[in-house]
Amino acid sequence: MLTITDEAKAELQNVLEQNPGKSLRLVMAGFGCGGPSLGLTLDESNDDDTQQNINDIDVLLDPQVVRFADDQVIHFVQDGFTITPKDGGGCGSSCGGCGS
Repeated sequence: MLTITDEAKAELQNVLEQNPGKSLRLVMAGFGCGGPSLGLTLDESNDDDTQQNINDIDVLLDPQVVRFADDQVIHFVQDGFTITPKDGGGCGSSCGGCGS
């Protein structure tokens, strides 16, 4: 299941309060050898979205992203958000690290 840290929750609540009518959307920002690169945006719900309430934040997931959302953690660090796998994930320092 997707997780939002308490620090990220506080920042996201501020962002959402400043953008009424919008929800947080988890988006696919790219795909590499270590799997998907996920990002965040503000958006309105679509008919094919899955909506999850995580740590009191409503998160929209489209069908492309929903299968990658499990076991991801949304953090707030310094002046921005990061999304990382709960288990640290990845496959080393380069794509050559996979399966080596």
